[in-house]
Amino acid sequence: MPSGYAEVPSLYLSNLEAKFRPLSNIIVPSLTSKVTRTILANLFVEIQRGDLITLLKSAESCKPYSVSLIMSENGRPIFKTSEDHSKFIVLESSRVYNFYVCFSHENMILDVAKVLTEKRNLKLFDTEVYISDARVNVKHFNDIRLELNKFFHIDFLSPTMFAVSGGMQRLLPLPSLVFGSILKHW
Repeated sequence: MPSGYAEVPSLYLSNLEAKFRPLSNIIVPSLTSKVTRTILANLFVEIQRGDLITLLKSAESCKPYSVSLIMSENGRPIFKTSEDHSKFIVLESSRVYNFYVCFSHENMILDVAKVLTEKRNLKLFDTEVYISDARVNVKHFNDIRLELNKFFHIDFLSPTMFAVSGGMQRLLPLPSLVFGSILKHW
């Protein structure tokens, strides 16, 4: 390597999709991504990775992961709107739900995948959930490319939060970069 250049670590993007069924009905917070984070934290407890729990609870604006809302069986995100004053969100024991987690650290996904293959029941609030299906997809950042097309279709799996302009190392997309990149292709 030429002098004056730092070695750039390989960057992998890892996606975990997991299906689960509560063993009893659970009342959950209105923003169900907190449920996903709680499941993730309980996974980290199972594998005794306090460093990852600290990272999960960090106040840092740049985190090496993103989590989805809980999704229903038909793929629709579950969340409570301001108009839903009288209803609680209940995850029913007779239904299957899923969630997605994206990591930019390879070791995080490997540890999570290991515990999901060994243990299927995880604590969630005052009950447990049964993980019935977990799929992991790992891609090197260089393998993720857009083909030069005249049109693009962007489909967000859940309500998507865009980052406010600022730091460059964020998993949340910056609208100017997403849409600016598409405009450059045209």
